[in-house]
Parts: sequence; C-alpha cells; structure tokens
Amino acid sequence: MKEKFEDRLMKGKIRITCKKEGKKVGVWEARKEDIIEAIMEVTAAEMQRGFSISLRGLFYKLVSQNLILNYLEPYQKLSSIVDDCKYSGLLDWNAIKVDGARDMRIDYSVDGIPDALNDTITQYKLNRQEGQSNYIEVWCEKETLVDILRRVTDKYHIPLCIVKGRNSSSAIYKGYQRFREEIDTGRPAKLIYIGDHDPSGLDMIRDIEQRTAFMLKNSRVDYSRYNASYNSTLEYKTLLPEYFEVMPIALTMYQVKRYNLPDNYAKESDKLFNWYVQTYKTDKSWEVDALDSSVLTKLLEKTITGLMDEDLYENILQREAEDKAKLAAFINTM
Repeated sequence: MKEKFEDRLMKGKIRITCKKEGKKVGVWEARKEDIIEAIMEVTAAEMQRGFSISLRGLFYKLVSQNLILNYLEPYQKLSSIVDDCKYSGLLDWNAIKVDGARDMRIDYSVDGIPDALNDTITQYKLNRQEGQSNYIEVWCEKETLVDILRRVTDKYHIPLCIVKGRNSSSAIYKGYQRFREEIDTGRPAKLIYIGDHDPSGLDMIRDIEQRTAFMLKNSRVDYSRYNASYNSTLEYKTLLPEYFEVMPIALTMYQVKRYNLPDNYAKESDKLFNWYVQTYKTDKSWEVDALDSSVLTKLLEKTITGLMDEDLYENILQREAEDKAKLAAFINTM
C-alpha cells in the first residue's frame, strides 16, 4: 500500500561521480523526475504480474534503459530515490522486495476451528511429483529471486534451495542424501541451477556437480539398514552422470546477448578471475537479477515440465480439486 509520511524533494538535477577501485571512471547525470517516472513504470509492471522487484533488479532495469550508470554510487543514489518515493506516498511500500534476512517471521495461528478448517482447504495440496520418473530440485544463488521462483516451484511441488556463495560441505551432503534416496528408488536426480555469470557463480556449477558426484560414487553406507525401501545394490560409478545431472539454465552468455543485459566488471580479487577471462574472453560479468522475471519464470517452467509427465501432474490436480470439494462439503455440515 501507499502511505505518505512527509513531503520530499521529487525533482532536480542528479550529478554523481562514479568510481572503480577509487578512481573516477565517469559521471552520471540525470533529472530526478525522469528516474522517478522510470521507477514507477518498472514497479507497476512487476506488481501487475504479482511480483515485488528487488532493488538490484530495479537498478538493472534502469541500466538497461540507459537511464543510470552501472556503478556502486548510482546504485546507492537509486536506493535513496526509492526511499523518497515511498516516504512521499508515491510508491507502494510493497513494490520493492524486502531482504529475506530482514523480514519478520511468526508462527502460524488461527482465530478458531472454522478458520483452521478453511485454512486446511486453502493449503490442501497433494504431492504433485507423485509417480514422476525424475526427481527435480531447483538451486539458486540469489535469495532476492525466491518469490519469483516459488511461483513455479510451488506450482509443481519442486524443492527450492538458496545457495549463497560456495555451498558448505554439510549443505552438499544433505543434497547428496536426498538425491541418493531418490536414485535408490530408480529415479534420476535433476538439479536445475540458476546463478550469476561471473567466476564464482559459474564455478559453483562445477563444485556442486563434482562434490555431489564424489559422494555418490564413494558412498560406503548401506542405507537399507535405516530405510527398508532403499535399494543399496546400485553401482553409482556406472550410473553417473545418467542418474545425477546438474542443469544450469541461467545465466548463460546466450541470454546475456539476447536480452542485452547490463554488465559489471568481474572481481579481479576472485581467485577464478583468470580462468574466467581465459574461458569467456571478457572481464565483464552479469547478474541473474538483470534477467526479466517473466523470462526467468517461463524458462524455469519449461525446463521443469520438460522433465515431467504432464498427464500425471494434471491427474493429481484433479484429485486435489475433488478432495477440496469434499472437505468444503464436510465443513458445511458442521
């Protein structure tokens, strides 16, 4: 919602010096009213789709429109202008996504039995992956994309994992356990990966694949002792990579060029910088946040449905609808 707290200056000339490694590299000049107009257009379009956009995503939209320079100082100024728009009552306070780490969390509660029963109908969902031949997970480098990706992963009942920076061995091990359990039942594990096109983001694909495959190949635990449904006779060295696959779908160089995404300089301090430059013949990098939310969701949905039997999925949706109708009829008799 929009709520005004005070009047703020909403027009005037912007002139910001941009620096890289302490050296002046350019000057960003613009009219504040033009930037505000662009902010309103971008956020309105996203909210119409049902999304809040991250500040980083908004920044890249404006960079793509050549309204702002892609440096830290303009980004910080944009944050200040967004605040002006909010406090002056111009911009919906929900238009910009709140960092998940700063969001409030509270345990579930209801107003009474009728409320709880109605919640049961609303929340009722069968396992929409039941009977599918592949086990699918989505791993993403950016927490800011959670709300966008969950539109798709929740729809198909696909696990979504956020992997900030290089994954810890414990997180890889938990993933390995899930994949191992599914592979033991005969279902290949497909890990869909989404991350930045930069040295660390691309190396995470190798790291996740390599460490998980290592654990699968060298597992010495007979899991049938813990779960009778496990078939622990599988020979993982012959099953890989057929039964475990990392599928990176974003961000790719093809997407960078097709959508003309704004670039950053890759961090020279990154130990993988030289490898990245030699491999991709550039010292530029790109963030997946810059990819339009509709493009990303369509891409993810297409990838997921390509791994599924959609008839099985539709049958489960039909069962869900029938069960919800039965629950509603039962509640009405109380």
